Amino acid sequence: MRRFIKILLGRILIVLIVVAACFAIKLNDGYYWYLPEGTAYNKIPWIYRTASDGKLDERYEIFLGSSICKSAIDDRLMTEMDSTGKVYLNFGVNHSCNALTEIVLERLIKTWKNKPGKIYLCLKTDARPVNIHQMYPIVAHADEILESALEGNTQAAGSFFRHASWNIYAATKTWKMDTFDDSLVQRSPWGLSTSHKIDTAYVLSLEKSGKQATQNLMEFVNTVNGAGSKASMMRKLSQLKMRVWDNMDFQDISFLNTAQKLDAAEIPYDVVLYPNFAVTRFNGQRSVESHYYTLYPEIDWTQHKIIALQSEDLKKPQYWEDLNHLNEEGARIFSSALKRYLDRSSSQHSQ
Repeated sequence: MRRFIKILLGRILIVLIVVAACFAIKLNDGYYWYLPEGTAYNKIPWIYRTASDGKLDERYEIFLGSSICKSAIDDRLMTEMDSTGKVYLNFGVNHSCNALTEIVLERLIKTWKNKPGKIYLCLKTDARPVNIHQMYPIVAHADEILESALEGNTQAAGSFFRHASWNIYAATKTWKMDTFDDSLVQRSPWGLSTSHKIDTAYVLSLEKSGKQATQNLMEFVNTVNGAGSKASMMRKLSQLKMRVWDNMDFQDISFLNTAQKLDAAEIPYDVVLYPNFAVTRFNGQRSVESHYYTLYPEIDWTQHKIIALQSEDLKKPQYWEDLNHLNEEGARIFSSALKRYLDRSSSQHSQ
């Protein structure tokens, strides 16, 4: 039995050494960024095509974030509304993962040497992001994944094996499912990706659970801020699991890292607090906005601001695909209101 265990442990060690060697291999960025081409994650290769030549200068203002950004920012409309030569680009990608956003920014300004005029970061209204997205180990380098573990990424092991597997695939071209769909290749020069769907009955059917989630969020916000009723022991344990095991704390670290990198590069930035249908109907934006100002004291909020637009139109279900994502018409309404707000702010700042 002891001999069997020794042999087993020895073979496991050999496998881990081989996998670690594969993990450490650094291939061309283009290989990694084109892996999701023709899939639901088509925004990754689109960003590479748009930004890897390093030509995004001060004329460009870029929205970074998750799918709530991807479905809300009509960058073509905002560019058409502008009379000063600005070009807006929507770099929102699937899933709320600040670690993925940090890597996108790292490539944008450091690797590809872009110098955009402004960046808009993304915050969710209904919740803070948790978990590491499966696209993260594709675009993150090996040293960045290891560094994330040191910063508290409790899911770094999964990223380690995923990154190693894609390096192995580069050599073997085996084990990858054929998921390419030509219709999913994003060929537009604009980054908006949303639905034409209007299903008010479906959106309203989600509202009840959305309201409960919003009320839970408000309770959590009030507890963190020292107000409201004290959380039960089970609730505290659940919050601890969410913060540590589900990586909420690490996501906060990644968000702050992104802000600090923008400060270091001397690129102006603000933060957009994106709407959620239930929160909008619940009039909870201001409470969440206040919470974020408190949550991130490391950011100099005298130099940056959280943009939390409130719109009566967005209380209507016909402008939503689901509780979190605007449909095409909803994106038009939100983007138009945001552009008018940015123009007013620019005008006041110049006076």
